[in-house]
Amino acid sequence: MKMQCLYPHLSFQTADFDKSLEGLGLHPSATILLVQERSAVREALTPTHRVRSAQYALSDMIRSIGNFFNVIFARIQAFFGEFQFAAQQQGLRSKISSHCWSIFS
Repeated sequence: MKMQCLYPHLSFQTADFDKSLEGLGLHPSATILLVQERSAVREALTPTHRVRSAQYALSDMIRSIGNFFNVIFARIQAFFGEFQFAAQQQGLRSKISSHCWSIFS
């Protein structure tokens, strides 16, 4: 009897049931969830689980978008901050030079 393993981290994807259990060092009566198709797992989930997983996916997506915009805004602020700093330095230089000219005049 061929079955597909639900757990991809196990060493087999499609294998004979008894040989797979023995190959993993498990007794054949051990309980491992095996299904013929992955769609059977989706059908087994209750609507509540589906809604919760969709909510988690949506909140993760919103968080990722927020992080992206935070990075963009921080870079924009840093970019314009350099111009503001340069303008302040230029203003300070002009004040110093005008003060020096007033002393020597």
